[in-house]
Amino acid sequence: MIKIEFSGTGEEVRNEMMNLLGLNEPKIPEESKVKTEKQQVSVIKPKPARVRSSRRKRKTPPVLSITWIEEEAKELFDRVSSNARKILAEMAQKPEGYKIKELAQALEIEEKSIKGQLSSVGIALKRMGGKPSPISREKINGELTYKLDPAVADVLKGLST
Repeated sequence: MIKIEFSGTGEEVRNEMMNLLGLNEPKIPEESKVKTEKQQVSVIKPKPARVRSSRRKRKTPPVLSITWIEEEAKELFDRVSSNARKILAEMAQKPEGYKIKELAQALEIEEKSIKGQLSSVGIALKRMGGKPSPISREKINGELTYKLDPAVADVLKGLST
């Protein structure tokens, strides 16, 4: 329950209510020839209602054409978890596009665990100053496909051998 209490002349109360609702600028009442005792207007502002937020689908930021250099790719590979390293090394074999089903079969893991394992890539990228991810995801013929930046893939091929 929200309780708002106003006191004052009719015009003062009206002005405060309109101001509270954001409908207009507060009006300063004109002074009459006969001075009346000023009444204090008190406003109790309600607390914002607690609203349960719904999950919003994250929008993938546009892919920026920022090139990765060898040192950055090595740093990324060093910062991610060992499971993510295995996934990245496998993705480097087909950087132009690796279907999630094929990737899961090659790694002998479940498809749903790939996304969770790759979360360490996002964490590493934040620690690297927010560099855009070398991994992109898109649906091709209804199947989720991962693509890896070619420069990163070249470096990872050299590291995994």
